[in-house]
Amino acid sequence: PPPAPCGGSGREVQRRRFLYSLRATLLRTPGTVAVVDPADLVAAACSQLWEPDGLHFSPQGSRQFGHGLAELVAERLATPSPGGGSVASAVAAAGSKQAAR
Repeated sequence: PPPAPCGGSGREVQRRRFLYSLRATLLRTPGTVAVVDPADLVAAACSQLWEPDGLHFSPQGSRQFGHGLAELVAERLATPSPGGGSVASAVAAAGSKQAAR
């Protein structure tokens, strides 16, 4: 979950605990390429990135989040996978194997 300006420090502590647990689980899951904390992409302190409810991204916040994710995806697709080649080619190969079944 993203940080929320309306939640206060108690919510942030719970959010970070949940994120830690989720990240640990996902990083042990085969095929996981990345685990992203929305706080790395959208700052809670920047009020114009949030709707007045303090919980949901504003259109500007959504754009910032989307651009940040797009950059991460582009980096991951260009990064060589452990077996050689890019993540993109590994994904394409996995898709071809699924289609052949």
